[in-house]
Amino acid sequence: MTFNEALQRNYQASVKRGKITNNTSSEEFVEKIKEEVNELHESHVAFNDSFMFDSQELADVILVCLAMAYHFDINIWDEIELKVKFNELRTD
Repeated sequence: MTFNEALQRNYQASVKRGKITNNTSSEEFVEKIKEEVNELHESHVAFNDSFMFDSQELADVILVCLAMAYHFDINIWDEIELKVKFNELRTD
């Protein structure tokens, strides 16, 4: 599966489940991202440091972020490339 296929399939699966509609706001996406980050944090606590975290919870965080970018027609790959270049030049 290509990156763009993953973006589209993830987004369509969320739409099919009723998690995203044409009216889903950026605030709703941010709240969902917070929820997924909390689940990631809880998975770390639940494993009592015997395993760093549940990697599926990390995937959930990323997928919600990707769905948000897709929803708002943001070319997230271009944004990632720009941010990586910026981070490479940082001195702090």
